[in-house]
Amino acid sequence: MCGLTVYEVEPLGVCLVKAFLGSIGEEMGEVIIISGVKIIACQKVVHPMLRMHLRRKGVLLLDRLGTAPAQAVQKLSGAVPISSLTRYVENLDMMLGRITSVRRLICDGKEYLHLQRKGGNVTTLFVNAMGEEATIELKVCVEQSLSLLYQLVSQPVVTPGAGCFDMFLAASLEQVIQEESISVCSSSELRHVVRCIQQSLLMASGLDTSPTSLIAVDSTFKHAWSSLDTSCCCGLIPQTLVKEQEGKWFTLDWACQQEMFPHCSWFRPTSADVIKDLHECAIVDLYSSKVNAVIMALESSVNLLGIGMIISRV
Repeated sequence: MCGLTVYEVEPLGVCLVKAFLGSIGEEMGEVIIISGVKIIACQKVVHPMLRMHLRRKGVLLLDRLGTAPAQAVQKLSGAVPISSLTRYVENLDMMLGRITSVRRLICDGKEYLHLQRKGGNVTTLFVNAMGEEATIELKVCVEQSLSLLYQLVSQPVVTPGAGCFDMFLAASLEQVIQEESISVCSSSELRHVVRCIQQSLLMASGLDTSPTSLIAVDSTFKHAWSSLDTSCCCGLIPQTLVKEQEGKWFTLDWACQQEMFPHCSWFRPTSADVIKDLHECAIVDLYSSKVNAVIMALESSVNLLGIGMIISRV
């Protein structure tokens, strides 16, 4: 159980200092106080005497900040990082940021300070995990999630999720080998390689690839379908839309050693204009992340095969 003590304060001046503050005397500390600074953030250690002096004057000191916390404070408060208070003392007011409130959090005997600014664009995630190993895994998951969100904001392009994009790739591979003539290897060898890639794509997506699987593909959009669902696995395409396009479904033959998809003429090319009213509640994947994962998997396979390694499913 976490204890929470909240201190609501007026907008405070924030001075973000990257350099060592121990050499700054009480006179310089008075300049800071006169300027209305109530919070000082520093990346290095502050001298105990200066720390005590600032504390007596009601100044909150945050020292030994890492790079990420310092950048977060800078972005939240709008303060300008400076290397020395003595150098910028005349223009100190132009360097200050603003903080609306400071919250003191106590969890598992550890103390945290939560800085907030009204209308700020910085969000704090406070998450718990059971044990050290779970903490490490959770930290990785949070960092990856934040990275994906950042990529989504910078490049807002998504693909169908829940295996539908992987099914589309697998079905498109089937069309390629049926429509184009490839002379670098025999037809049976090519089909065997393509089948391995198709199975790898569908297995990595989490679809059921067992011999008794009822996963199907539609002829119109090449999405993955479950036998009892009224929409595809990602939720973007309803059954009614496939039927309107005179589409049909084919259950994949996982036991067949050659072809588990129907012939390429079975698929019906459809204009993107028919996709108008998509379901709002759908599962999507980040395009850049999905494509990079597929490319890395193929490059790794090629590199391993190039040095004579054997790839097998266990």
